[in-house]
Amino acid sequence: MKYKRLALLVGRGSRVPRILESVKSISNINIVLVLSCIGNGIGISRARENGINTGVLEWSNYKNKAGGREIFTGNVRRMLDDSGVDFVIMAGWRVLMPESFVKAYAGRIVNVHPSLLPKYRGDGDRAIEEQWRNRHEDLKAGCTVHFVDEGMDTGAIISQFEIDSIGFDSVEELAEAIHKKEDLLLAGCIKLISEGKI
Repeated sequence: MKYKRLALLVGRGSRVPRILESVKSISNINIVLVLSCIGNGIGISRARENGINTGVLEWSNYKNKAGGREIFTGNVRRMLDDSGVDFVIMAGWRVLMPESFVKAYAGRIVNVHPSLLPKYRGDGDRAIEEQWRNRHEDLKAGCTVHFVDEGMDTGAIISQFEIDSIGFDSVEELAEAIHKKEDLLLAGCIKLISEGKI
């Protein structure tokens, strides 16, 4: 079975600990890079504890500068290429990457999003808040793993996990339930990658 080198592109990195746990039982998967677009957080610190290369490219330092998007994208690509990455997993990554990036890694980038796409695309925190607000009309919440294309959460869906949106006392409880399902989806997705099924 072919050895696969994965990179995790994250925000705060709250999914990273469970991802690292899930790959321990998969012999042909190696996470070689954890890269944050926000800053040092649990994802970066946990990766370092496990001897994984890390990087921080804070999008806020690029987004308002002339040519900032191109420079940012170039830096991300350089880090991925230098790490010899086969597959990219986005989890909490808060930057819509340009067409050139998506084409360079076509079919090799997936994203986890905390809603049942195509509903509630965009910012993950806002998606959870909207599911909470609409819980009495839209009785199902959940999360999705999908391929990344040039749009905002518009790529082909790989898998979804559905939960009842009522029965929670707060938006924080709903968020925690969704995030637990995201961890399961990501573990399943990584297994499919290891088997060459995606």
